[in-house]
Amino acid sequence: GSGEEDPEPGYKLVTKLVAYTNKLLNIDLDEFFTNNYAAFDQEQEELSGGSGETLEQYEIFKTYETIIQEKFEEFIREEGYSSPKQVFKLVEDACKKDKARQEKYMKEVMERIKVFQEACFEQQTHSKENKKSNRVQDGRNAR
Repeated sequence: GSGEEDPEPGYKLVTKLVAYTNKLLNIDLDEFFTNNYAAFDQEQEELSGGSGETLEQYEIFKTYETIIQEKFEEFIREEGYSSPKQVFKLVEDACKKDKARQEKYMKEVMERIKVFQEACFEQQTHSKENKKSNRVQDGRNAR
């Protein structure tokens, strides 16, 4: 980048995982979703009326789960990690670091807003005093 430090490996991993997942869900599984959509097209009353999900829906969901699991394992191998646990740890650490960074940034922003508000208040107060002083001066000059 432009003199900025490279993001830590966890952040890069999160970025790659989001891109991979987005492609998986929106492109790679499009045909799967299209082929199985009809099985989930049921009225709300059927779901809330006690009949719930069908056996067919459950089977489709189990297939979906298997595909996701296999794709995630494929991602882990392609990225050179040894286990899902290792990946989740890196993601978790990256999220914690990012949260701390965001909290620090928001604290700085809030401090700047406070300083700005104080400066505005000071300017308003000073402006009112000047107007008052000018009115007093105008009153004296009118005599």
